[in-house]
Amino acid sequence: MKLTPLQRHWLSMARKHGLTMDVPFTLHFPDRSRFRAEVRLRGYGAVNGMLLVSDESILEDKSPQLVEMGYGYSCFCQPISEGEIESDERLTDILDDWGKV
Repeated sequence: MKLTPLQRHWLSMARKHGLTMDVPFTLHFPDRSRFRAEVRLRGYGAVNGMLLVSDESILEDKSPQLVEMGYGYSCFCQPISEGEIESDERLTDILDDWGKV
């Protein structure tokens, strides 16, 4: 499986900071439809974790269901290069904003 730049970025952060995540993560809804997030970060934001995507449009009609099912979500731009990897301070700000569950 070829990883997106966003997935590589978060996997790098996971190794560096001891974060737990699923890459990718597919959620199955009761109506048998599916939602695929590039990353699910466990332990932050919501009881079932934060779903991270790079395409905001896939969230439009699913966001109420995601929240109802105990997920948070956030959209990030795909990093263009490894030089765009966020600083430790920025990561700490993001995780603090989401809150540890």
